[in-house]
Amino acid sequence: MAGLRTLLFSASALCLVSGLAIGQPSASADFDTVASKLDKGGSFYLISDTRGTIDKVAKMIDNFSAGSGNGQALAIGTYLRVGGKALGFSSVEMIGASEVPFGDGGVRQKSYLMMPKPEGLFTLLGKPAAAMEISKYIPADAAIGGVKDVKYAEIIPLARSTASSMLGAVGTGMVDKALEQGKMEGVDGEAMLRSLSGETMLWMRLDDGSKVTLGEGSAAITMARPGFALALKTNSPVIFETLKKMSEKKPGKITLTNDSAGEILTAIVDKNPMGWSPVFAQREGMMFIASSPEDFKLAEDSAASGGLFASERFKKVTEGMPAAVSAVGFVGPQVLAAAKDVLGQVQSHSQSDRMSSSIPNFSGLLEEVLPGKNGLATWATWDDTGLLMVTQGDKVNRNFAQSGGLFVAPIMAAVAVPNFLEAGLRSKVSRVRSDQRSMATGLEAYFVDNNTYPAFTTVEGKYVASPGLARQQIPGAQMRGGAKDASNLTTPISYLARYPEDSFAGPEDTFAYYSVKTNTSSGWVLWSPGPDKKYDLNWELYNPDETQPSPELLNFAYDPTNGTLSPGDIFRVKQ
Repeated sequence: MAGLRTLLFSASALCLVSGLAIGQPSASADFDTVASKLDKGGSFYLISDTRGTIDKVAKMIDNFSAGSGNGQALAIGTYLRVGGKALGFSSVEMIGASEVPFGDGGVRQKSYLMMPKPEGLFTLLGKPAAAMEISKYIPADAAIGGVKDVKYAEIIPLARSTASSMLGAVGTGMVDKALEQGKMEGVDGEAMLRSLSGETMLWMRLDDGSKVTLGEGSAAITMARPGFALALKTNSPVIFETLKKMSEKKPGKITLTNDSAGEILTAIVDKNPMGWSPVFAQREGMMFIASSPEDFKLAEDSAASGGLFASERFKKVTEGMPAAVSAVGFVGPQVLAAAKDVLGQVQSHSQSDRMSSSIPNFSGLLEEVLPGKNGLATWATWDDTGLLMVTQGDKVNRNFAQSGGLFVAPIMAAVAVPNFLEAGLRSKVSRVRSDQRSMATGLEAYFVDNNTYPAFTTVEGKYVASPGLARQQIPGAQMRGGAKDASNLTTPISYLARYPEDSFAGPEDTFAYYSVKTNTSSGWVLWSPGPDKKYDLNWELYNPDETQPSPELLNFAYDPTNGTLSPGDIFRVKQ
């Protein structure tokens, strides 16, 4: 919501392009309506008439594309109209925004969208009649708290309408097919959405007393352990019952237990650096999803103390907020400080790995924008003519805050960390492939001199493989044995200057290696366990008489399109 000013400027630019007047609404009554929702006397003030803007811009695009003969270009105007309606922007008749000083060095921004008949996504944001009970489940020290009233039952009709507008019957069929496939797997999406009453709460919290480490070695990122809880108000337990049925198909992965209040599903997650054991529970008209049993209990315990809304820090930044709101968000100093720390580590690692050009200096950007004592809050309320959004709290770097930066900062950290870790994995994969090419050159040079390839073994006492491979009885190319035909690519003739270390194997391990000679041909295969660090490839399937790589070996191939951290080995065979 803090980023709405960017949207308002964009809408104003569209108005200019399409010939609409800025700051001069067509009806003075409408101008007065919008003006009455804003603050006066501050550093920023905008009122603009936006009626017909999307149609005018789409028509300009139609005229421009008409002579191109390009079918894709001709569809842009249509997509703009459909997209504008789906997002709800077509129903916005006027926009307004203001900014004034607030409290002790703080700032308040108001944005008003006049739309007597909302459509698209705006129809999903409910108009509350009372304060939201669900907010009490947010802990007082939550790093981010959010409360929303969403019309979940309208999501699928909106999806069908949008798909139909863009693709006709084909689009509607795609939506229906997806729903039908879900039912075949025991998931009735429509029934689950209908069971939700609208109130939704999500909080995230950083546990400074517990640290987690993402990645490993020089690329490791250390941060306070994040935890979360999501609560959905329901009119039936259909979601929980669906999860129970799904859990029966995964014995050992999801356990069902009971406490004094009812049943709890707890998932066991392998290779989980966050230490999460997701919890699912149905409690008195609430469906809970939490990152761990401890975080679920924290949500329950918060209800007794009033939670975030009862804390003095939150009260300070939400002064003037009405009791009944459609949405509430809060960002405290803790989460932004943590985001700065994480982004600083990413920046440091990226510079040491010479990847700084691809990782922006987000940490430096955050240096000037961290809120002071209380943080920043935002909320939305409906009236008969439109939607008012307010953001207020500690005074920070306004340009960053007004562009939504304060609310995007944690997201930047969440995106930067996995992107950085993936960049590290991609770099290692590239290094492995490059080193395997170098070894292949050495193997072929050896063959020219000896008319055979180096022998291999899984037995440490015969030919000595690299230490980790020998322990796992995996064939290795690093052979220094004393048998008569033992071979070495580095001595006495230097076919390789050294055996390259496999980034995904154990310390000092080179690539796994297998060589074989048949009556008609000789060949070899080199392989690395890949990012999952598990040796999958069955080397006995390699046959130099077949065209390589064979379909049998390809079944074991690592493919980054399945996810950077996915099963499979990285291998190279004699072509």
